[in-house]
Amino acid sequence: MDERQGSRPRREAISWQTSAAVALCAIPAVFWAVWGGAELFHESGTWYAGMVQYVLPWVPFALLGVVGLLWARLLAVVTVPLIGVAAFYVVHGYLRTGSLSLLVGFIVVGLAPLIAVTVLFWRGRGPAPAPSSVLGRILRPPRCRAALGVLALPTVTFVAIAAVNYVDWAQRSDDGYRGQRLIEGNGVTLVWAARGPGWPEHGGRSWNEIALFGLPPVGFEGKEAGTDGLCGTGRDRAEGWEEGCATQADLLVHNVCLYLNEDGTALLNEAAGIWRMPTTDELVRSLTRKGANAGCAWNGKTGRQECTGRPLRETPLWDPTTNYDGVYLFGEEASSTGAYYVYAEATVQVLQKYQQARSHNYRCVREP
Repeated sequence: MDERQGSRPRREAISWQTSAAVALCAIPAVFWAVWGGAELFHESGTWYAGMVQYVLPWVPFALLGVVGLLWARLLAVVTVPLIGVAAFYVVHGYLRTGSLSLLVGFIVVGLAPLIAVTVLFWRGRGPAPAPSSVLGRILRPPRCRAALGVLALPTVTFVAIAAVNYVDWAQRSDDGYRGQRLIEGNGVTLVWAARGPGWPEHGGRSWNEIALFGLPPVGFEGKEAGTDGLCGTGRDRAEGWEEGCATQADLLVHNVCLYLNEDGTALLNEAAGIWRMPTTDELVRSLTRKGANAGCAWNGKTGRQECTGRPLRETPLWDPTTNYDGVYLFGEEASSTGAYYVYAEATVQVLQKYQQARSHNYRCVREP
């Protein structure tokens, strides 16, 4: 009896240290997989263009868990030098900038978890049984099954969420035309500028720059921080940094659209007064789904707006092929420090006036 028992393969139990390390890898991997799956067909025009940036955040966490489970010694060999390099740059960055919050944040979010995972995997390491077949090596030992789970969980999560959003992405209407468009319906009839200076191919302008374009000297240069260069410069203080930010009155008098020529192909040195910036309500009411008006209306608040049909990022209002560039359009002033912007799914949010974001853009309008 004892001999038979002794012939049974010993099953290795995973220690609590290893379990804790696995959790430290799996939780952020799943979190970033959820984010990546949701964003892949949200801001991307083509799935393959955004694949790397939306997959990259969760893959390292999953691989860290797999390597730690199966080859804890190898993990230590790789991460110990990385910890040293990261610590050097943390200290160097603090000495250069003097930002204590940046130092603490990087240690808490980046350095400390990496050290903890490495130590926990090392303390919990142990010899894994060696089954006779490759399939047995994958399915039988607890460490191998756990490694498979760490890799599969975020992968399945990412694919499942991305697949749901793919349905809307695949239904976007795109007639390929990027010229001037007459969009009418839902109480709004406007001509929207063609791709060019009235609807830039790439976003990145702050609301300050758009609103103050015509303030002498005419142009965007030097206007990110408002009329006197102070808007946003004191944002680390509790109050007062809004000084110098562009206002709604500035937008009405100096906005870039006023300087667009009649056919929308060039910006002039003097205001032509043909084009203007659209309002947030006009943007929301002009949203479409499968080429038809989506029946949306702005309630005057931020968040998802009510529509008769869920709108899509498609022509004629949007360019559905752009990847992250200019997928949000600016409206009017929201407060002394912020401005409204609209996304194609009828979401209204606020961005600080001084902030330059590649995803934010403008599109001029005129009366037909």
